[in-house]
Amino acid sequence: MIKELMKKIKDIFLNSLIPSKEFYKTIPKKKFSYSILYFLSFIFLLNFAMFIIFIFKINTSFRIDKLPDNLIVNIENGFLSTNSNRPVLIWSTIGPSKRLIAVIDETATSEKIKQYNATVLFTSTNFVINHWKDKEIINLPYTKSDTKITKDMVINFKQTLINILPLILGFIAFYMLVLTPIFTIVFLLIFLSLMSLTSYFIFKLWTKKITLKKTFQISLHAVTLPIIIYSFLLILNNPLVNSINSLIFLLLSLGFVTISLYDAYY
Repeated sequence: MIKELMKKIKDIFLNSLIPSKEFYKTIPKKKFSYSILYFLSFIFLLNFAMFIIFIFKINTSFRIDKLPDNLIVNIENGFLSTNSNRPVLIWSTIGPSKRLIAVIDETATSEKIKQYNATVLFTSTNFVINHWKDKEIINLPYTKSDTKITKDMVINFKQTLINILPLILGFIAFYMLVLTPIFTIVFLLIFLSLMSLTSYFIFKLWTKKITLKKTFQISLHAVTLPIIIYSFLLILNNPLVNSINSLIFLLLSLGFVTISLYDAYY
C-alpha cells in the first residue's frame, strides 16, 4: 500500500512540476483531499531530502593531526602565549575543499584575521571572530583566570563532541523533519490562501465557473517547482542569492499559479 501511495505521489509530483493543460484540467474534478495529501507529502519528503544534504555538508573533519605534538597554549592574566615559534593553523575539510577555521598567532593584531581569511583568531590579548555576514570583527578579551591547553586536550574535546554527536543530530533531525515541515506548511498555506484570493478575483472576471476552493487547490500543485528552486538556492548559502531568494519565489509562484489556472480553465 505504501509503495502504491509513493508511486501515486511521484506521478502527481512529476505532473505538477511544469504546468500542462492535460494535468491541470483534471484538478478541478479531483477531491480537495487529493491535493492536500500530495502537498503535505511533498513538503515532508522535501525536508527529508534537505536533512540528508545537511548531514552530508556537516561531514567535516578537523586537521588536528597537523598541530604540533608538543603544542601548549597558556593564558595568564588575560594574555595568551604558546611554545610555538610560528602561527598555528587549524583547518577543516569538507569533501574536496578545505577552510581555515582558526589561527593561534600571539604576534598578530585583530585585523590580521582578514589576511588569514579565518573564522577565528587567537592573538596575545583577544579572541577575534570574523563575522562574515556583517563583515565585522568581534574582539573578546581573555579572562584573567589561568588556562593551559595542549594538543591532547583539543583531541579529547573533539572526541567528546563526536560522542554526543548522535544526540545533537537527533535534535537536528527532530527540528528539520518535524518542526520545520509544520512551520513551512503553515506559512505556505497562509501564503497560498492570499495568492489564491487575488488570483480568484482576477480570473473571475473571465470565467464564472472558477471557485476560490479550486483556485487554492490548483495552487497547491503549481508551487511545486518554485518551492524546489527556493530550497536549492538556500543550499547554495550565497549572501546575494539569499537576499533575493524570497522575491524569486514570490514571482515564480505568481507565474506558475497564473499559468496553471489558465491551463485548468481555458
